[in-house]
Amino acid sequence: MWEWLSITAVFLAVEDWQTCTFKASHFLLCLLPMVIWPPHFSYLMLFFVALGILADNENIGMGAGDFYLLAWWSGYYSVLELLKIVMIASFFGILLGIFLKRKVVPFLPCLALGLIFQHFL
Repeated sequence: MWEWLSITAVFLAVEDWQTCTFKASHFLLCLLPMVIWPPHFSYLMLFFVALGILADNENIGMGAGDFYLLAWWSGYYSVLELLKIVMIASFFGILLGIFLKRKVVPFLPCLALGLIFQHFL
């Protein structure tokens, strides 16, 4: 399962890097294996979905797709593992913002790197 999560995270990260957004159809395509490996329900999943809906309607500094991806991952990872992923991703996001000198930094590639680093740490 980890392989599928990392491959889809990299696929979505490449798309997010180019456009700072990604299509819902690509995200839903990545979610198809949930039929084979259903996630464990958690209230954290509902929390991230609610934050994603809020990000769709308000500018809260993080895109809705990032929250939806975290909601998907929260079915497979514990709260502590997700915290590690977000902290590592935030570090990469800060570095990316410094080096790119852009106002908007795509965060999904940072989340993908956070997932990969957390897995190998």
